[in-house]
Amino acid sequence: MQADATEEDALRSAGVPRAKTLVVTLPSDADNVFLTLTARDLNPSLLIIARAELRTTEKKLLQAGADRVVLPATTAALRMAAMVTRPSTVELIDLASAGHLEEMAIDELPIPPASPLIGCTIRDSHARSQFGLLIVAIRSADGQLSLNPGASTQFQQGDAVIALGRVEDIERFRAQYRI
Repeated sequence: MQADATEEDALRSAGVPRAKTLVVTLPSDADNVFLTLTARDLNPSLLIIARAELRTTEKKLLQAGADRVVLPATTAALRMAAMVTRPSTVELIDLASAGHLEEMAIDELPIPPASPLIGCTIRDSHARSQFGLLIVAIRSADGQLSLNPGASTQFQQGDAVIALGRVEDIERFRAQYRI
């Protein structure tokens, strides 16, 4: 549909009251704040990811109800600095996340309620020994991110496992643990 995203009726017509996620990327920071505020009012459980040009707008977007704020200029500057200080690391992450290394991927695996992975430790899951995967992080159901979790870390229902490995090994892990 083509409409003014700052108009409440347009947001209703677009399905914002029943949507799960909204990505807010209007060219104006002020319009993004207004859109975020209106969308949050229409749907309190909506995941809102908003863009801001100015660092000072980030706080306003969060106050308006955004869950996450992306600052493209800041992100680009940090990335460029990393290209200078850690070029091989940046290249590896780029290749893996963009799918350019066909055999390798970084994937997020949400653990469903019936998965046999629940209650299992990383060690007992044989993620590394049987599947060749590195468990890079676990995001718990409450949103906490645990980087480089230890072998004795237990998987819980609602966790999302961030794994690095070959695509076919990730798929075998998914199949084994019904993810």
